[in-house]
Amino acid sequence: MINSNNQGGITVEIKNMLTEFFNNEETILLAILYGSFAAGRETNRSDVDIAIAGHSLFHPEQIMELNLKLSKLLEREVDLIDLNNAGGTILTQILTTGTLIKKQDTNLYASLIKKMLYFEEDMAANIRYILKYRQENFLNAI
Repeated sequence: MINSNNQGGITVEIKNMLTEFFNNEETILLAILYGSFAAGRETNRSDVDIAIAGHSLFHPEQIMELNLKLSKLLEREVDLIDLNNAGGTILTQILTTGTLIKKQDTNLYASLIKKMLYFEEDMAANIRYILKYRQENFLNAI
């Protein structure tokens, strides 16, 4: 099992293992560690949240194979997401709170940031308004 030697909120051993793993995966151009391990809030039961991207969407079988390899390597459950298929709040969370493990394609990274910014500009205000409206209705019903 991996030791929790946190340095700046990241388990150093996990980051090193992921860096080595993704450096050997040519089809993966971008890899980001996010969630509890990136925030330094992991527990013994935490899974490892990883976002990846390539030139195009990964096939579901590729995701499953990578997930299995990473789970064996890290001796933990892994939650793997394809950034080319991500959007909205999950994309925002990954790009703003995650830790970059591999960035082989700067243009791909920039396009994902652009996608996130368009969402924030166009949709996030509406979502916040709806949530506030629901909260007020809930509180008024009590």
